[in-house]
Amino acid sequence: MTPGDVHESALLLKGVIGIIGAMKSPILPYALILTLALSALKTVYAGSATWNANPVDSDWSNPANWTPATVPNGPNDIATFGVSSITGISINASIEVNSIIFSQGASAFTITPSPANGAIVLTISGAGITNSSEITQNFVTYGDEDSSSFIFFTNSATAGSGTLFTCNPGPPLGGHGQVNFYDTATAGDATVISNGGWIFFGDDSTAADATIIVNGDDGHVILSSVAANNATLVAKSGQILISGAGSNAARVQVYDRGVLFIGEIGPGALVGSIEGDGEIIISIGETFRVGSNNLSTVFSGVIQDALHLERSCAARQTQPEIGGTLAKVGTGKLKLTGANTYSVGTNVEAGTLVVANADGSGTGPGPVKVTSGRLGGNGVIAGETRIGTGSGRGAFLAPAAGTTVQATLTIQSALTFNSDATYAYTFRANRNRAETDQVIANGVTINSGATIALNGHTRGTLSQGTVMTLISNTSADPISGTFSNLPDGGIVTINGNNFQTSYTGGDGNDLTLTVVP
Repeated sequence: MTPGDVHESALLLKGVIGIIGAMKSPILPYALILTLALSALKTVYAGSATWNANPVDSDWSNPANWTPATVPNGPNDIATFGVSSITGISINASIEVNSIIFSQGASAFTITPSPANGAIVLTISGAGITNSSEITQNFVTYGDEDSSSFIFFTNSATAGSGTLFTCNPGPPLGGHGQVNFYDTATAGDATVISNGGWIFFGDDSTAADATIIVNGDDGHVILSSVAANNATLVAKSGQILISGAGSNAARVQVYDRGVLFIGEIGPGALVGSIEGDGEIIISIGETFRVGSNNLSTVFSGVIQDALHLERSCAARQTQPEIGGTLAKVGTGKLKLTGANTYSVGTNVEAGTLVVANADGSGTGPGPVKVTSGRLGGNGVIAGETRIGTGSGRGAFLAPAAGTTVQATLTIQSALTFNSDATYAYTFRANRNRAETDQVIANGVTINSGATIALNGHTRGTLSQGTVMTLISNTSADPISGTFSNLPDGGIVTINGNNFQTSYTGGDGNDLTLTVVP
């Protein structure tokens, strides 16, 4: 990578971070701007060498520290490290190598590009890092008042396995340490930590199977949906930005002051799963697709829309605000326990979405559509809810969400069962007592073809007159329609007990089952 490439990449990174600033301006102080003073950078082509067992100092650029006595600094050069008395290595001038090898039995090294003499870049542009030492090898970048240190992976280089990269911040208003991936480079199985520095994936690079952690408030990880790949992305404090359409199975964990942004560079950003108690912000007009790794997870934080700061006041007056959409995909179960505020809606396309919030709405104010898969839980849904499409593969409303624990799901708006919908209802009963699922809805429509699946566990003979409420309709209007396999007034037998159906039961417009002879 040439100095011009470095400068162009830095401008790209600043531009992407500018987008984040537009989305949530308090996150990035505008004064934090990278300065890459690389005009004096000269590439010195040397040769491959091995770090000495007893080097004279810690300076990478000192030929006396290597055998043969040369400095690995060229696109074909290999730097090899074995056992050594000095393991903290400082890079004080920009270096490029094809690869870095830690031999079997090597000491534990820490390699640090130092920005004391301006921006310093360690570029790994060939095979990447190979660690055969069976111990963790460390790389550290940081910033000072005027500049930053960088590690660049370019071409198809890999960060390898058994490697730890730490990006530290500089002083206030100073630079930030960075680890950046370009071309088709990959983070491999490495661990990359931001304590306030920046981690960036550009071009067609990928996070692969790496673990990437953001600990510092000023820390950032920026990558595309495709680049996220199979990585584990953790934000404990700081921000992760994922943008663009594409498939990945990344496991995203957001805790404490951590924030996950679903960016506005491209539609339909996807992650494998979400969990934790942090904050997720969906950019305006985006659909955030969750679940491709098929894991079952719980997210107890808040999912909300991004503040759209780029539109002018005049545009705001002529164009209605639109927010974000959450789409559940994959075969796993996603449980939402927070009061979420993303506004466009929620789509369940596969797997199970469990709404288990105690306050507000678990799915924001927008409508909920189940095209395939299952919706359940004991929380509250504010928006209109539709189960099935009328011509789909089948969709389920199941308060117990596939468990044996009965639940009451409250829908504050209308509920519609389309012809390909199934209401999965479970209960446990003993004589005159029953624990049941229940759906509370403000208006209910059951279209022709919709069915109900009754899964009851009874002990002995139930007392005549025992009433179980399947749907509590809070609207003044009666339930419209009936389930195709549960006609009004019909008798259904479960475990030797007879139940009579009423769509005008309860307070006059509920769906009930009453034990009869």
